[in-house]
Amino acid sequence: MPYQVASLIVISFWLLLYNSLDYQWLRYFFQGPEPIVLELEGLPKVPVLKSKLEKLGEKDAILNTQGKAISSSESLHQQSEIPDQVINNNLLPTPTSLGASVSAEAILVYDINSKTPMIAKNPNKKLPPASTAKLMTALVALETYSPETLLKFTPSDFRFGYNKDFQVGEEMTVKDLITVMLVESANEAAFNLARNHPQGEAGFIKRMNEKAKETGLKNTHFTNPAGFDNPNHYSTANDLNRLAAIATQDPMLKKIVKLKKAEISDFSRRFKHNIASTNKLLLYNPQVIGVKTGTTPGAKEVLITQFKLDDERVLQITVMGSEDRYEDTLKLYDLAIRNFQWVSVESLVKKILKS
Repeated sequence: MPYQVASLIVISFWLLLYNSLDYQWLRYFFQGPEPIVLELEGLPKVPVLKSKLEKLGEKDAILNTQGKAISSSESLHQQSEIPDQVINNNLLPTPTSLGASVSAEAILVYDINSKTPMIAKNPNKKLPPASTAKLMTALVALETYSPETLLKFTPSDFRFGYNKDFQVGEEMTVKDLITVMLVESANEAAFNLARNHPQGEAGFIKRMNEKAKETGLKNTHFTNPAGFDNPNHYSTANDLNRLAAIATQDPMLKKIVKLKKAEISDFSRRFKHNIASTNKLLLYNPQVIGVKTGTTPGAKEVLITQFKLDDERVLQITVMGSEDRYEDTLKLYDLAIRNFQWVSVESLVKKILKS
C-alpha cells in the first residue's frame, strides 16, 4: 500500500506538467537517464487534457527538467499539496485558454481522488474567504470538544446579529452547532464555538492559524471564526481547495456539508430549529455533495463545491470574488467535463512509452 500511495503522489505531480506542457516530460521521467519504477496498478484514474491525448505519438523535444518524488512517509495533508512550481508558473490551463470566461477573481478545479489540479485562475491570489472560513472553525472545534459537548449561547455570540432564532441560554451540542454553522452559515454558532475555547475566542483564532500552517495553507490567515471581512483575514483558491479536501476527510463533516436541510434542537428539546443549505447547487443538482458558500461585501461570492461524477471521480471547484458563483461553478464544471478525459495511469504511461 505505501508503494501505491507514493506512486499516486509522484504521478499526480508529473501529470500536472503533462497536462500543461508535453507528454514527453512523462516519458523522460520513466525512461531515463535513470528510470524510476512505480507500482501503477490500482491507482485512481487521472484527468488528462483531451488535446494532449490526441498528440500522443507526435515527435516533440524532450524537456530537460528534473523533479523529486514526494516521500510516502509524509502526512496525507502534505501529499495533497499542489507543487509550487506548477501554481506559481501558471502551468495549468485557464478558463480563457479553454474558451470560456468567468467573473470570479480566482478559481481552481481539482480532481479529489487523484489529487490533480485541472484548471486555474489566480489560484494564489489572497482574497477574503467569507464564510468558507467556517470549515477551519469546524476543524478546530472538533479537536477542542467532543461532538456531544454542550455549549450555551450568551449575548456576545449575537453581537453581529442573528442568523437563526436561537435564544440566550439555549444549550446545544457541538455537533449541532457545527451543523447549523456549515449548513445555514450561522455566525452566532461560530462565535459560540470560539468563545468556549479554553483560551477564549482569541485562543480559538490562534489555533485556527496554527492549524492553517500545519495543514499547508501557506497563504491563509484568520482574524475571526465566522469569515467577516478584515484586511488580515484572507485565503486563496489553492488554500480553500486544500481546506475543503481536508475537512471532507472527516466522516462527520463530510455528512454535514452534503445536508440539504435538517432539524436541530437544544438539549432540553424546548427549542427546535429547521435549517436549509445556503448552497443552491446542493439543493437542485444531484451530483453536488457539498461543500460551503460564503458572501460578504469584500469577498463578493465564494463557493467550494464537490461534484460526484461516479464512484471513482469527485470534482472539486473553488471560486472566489465571483459576481455569480453558481454560474461560474457550472461553467467550470462544463469546461472540465468537455476538455478532460479520465484515464488509468497504467494505460497512459504505456501509450507514452510506445509513442
